[in-house]
Amino acid sequence: MSLTVRDFEIISKIGAGSYGVVYKVKSKVENKLEGDIKVGEICVMKQVDLGKMSANEWKEAHKETLIHKTL
Repeated sequence: MSLTVRDFEIISKIGAGSYGVVYKVKSKVENKLEGDIKVGEICVMKQVDLGKMSANEWKEAHKETLIHKTL
């Protein structure tokens, strides 16, 4: 099962940039497939507006996502 934005409660906005917003969130579900996230765990979520990105910027954002998954 993949996690979605609905699986988290937004606690606060951390910051914003040209392409999106970063939030401090709390998990509402447990998911052992996505890095062993537990209910109530505090995480960071980056919401990105892909419509504002060029093809190259989208590729870089995708690479960044893959890197974050390994952390």
